[in-house]
Amino acid sequence: MNTRPPLLGVRAMAGAALAALAVGAVFWPRAEDGPEQVLAQGAGAATQTLPAATPSAKPRAITGNDAFDQAARLLELGVAGDLSVDANTRGALDVLLASLGNPPTAAELQGLEEALRRAMPGEAATQAMALVRRYAGYTSAAAADSAAQQAPTTLDELKTLLDKTIALRRKHFDAATAQALFGAEEALSRHALAVQAIEADPQLSYAEKTARIKTLREQLPPEAASQEAPETLATSEMADKINALRQQGATAAQIEQVRQRYLGTDAAQSLGEMEAERARWESRYQAFLQQKKALGATGASDMNAQVEALLRQHYSDEELLAARAYDRARHP
Repeated sequence: MNTRPPLLGVRAMAGAALAALAVGAVFWPRAEDGPEQVLAQGAGAATQTLPAATPSAKPRAITGNDAFDQAARLLELGVAGDLSVDANTRGALDVLLASLGNPPTAAELQGLEEALRRAMPGEAATQAMALVRRYAGYTSAAAADSAAQQAPTTLDELKTLLDKTIALRRKHFDAATAQALFGAEEALSRHALAVQAIEADPQLSYAEKTARIKTLREQLPPEAASQEAPETLATSEMADKINALRQQGATAAQIEQVRQRYLGTDAAQSLGEMEAERARWESRYQAFLQQKKALGATGASDMNAQVEALLRQHYSDEELLAARAYDRARHP
């Protein structure tokens, strides 16, 4: 299971949190992001293997080996045998949608419903399928909104985007479900924007900024605080310096020196390894994408089947669900 890193740049965190809200789906790093930004999104985001739910003592479904069954098993049951909905459910829903076409066909939805009914009791399966349909409607609406609006460039615009995103979620889900799926993330996003406002205030000293950020962190609700990593102005400063060095064409050794100065040798090494893993994943994806585009140019009638075969050439069985989700997020 991936764990969050010990350091987080607050400026990058705000951008990552709001980017995730804007698309309403799993957040995947952009090819141009540096590892400091990937840290802000959570360790493992660049090399995501599967957006899985946190292991627990809840009963698990017995499943087969096809894509629908693999995706369906990510949903969890409560102690009474009904569907359990929490922050982890969102990752499972993203994977479930990635197992479908875009938009899904009636046959695909029927296949998914059958997989859900194999995976869990009847009422829980009914609840799960209804949730999948609502989540699909929400992600489609969020993508349409995102395509129609300009990227926010100011704190006020980011706050407006967050408010619109929250309103859209409440339109598609009841209050309890929306809170379970998105509550912690929304609290973190508001926190990130508040931190960014403090950092941008020229009237505050370094000590005053640090104290106010500390107070904000202490006010986070428990479910959000458990997901938030410690952040400092120093790590934000490090990210800014490294971004500037990259733009100037700095060598890997120069960037490593800056990381070591701020993080220490071990943490700097871990960050370098993360960057290498992200680069390997992106290289594999670009190779797949180039072949996928060439395939699309042929106008093949069985495009979906050929893309699936192409995915299997580039990714192992264990990586397929994550690869589908990654491709869907990058090219909806």
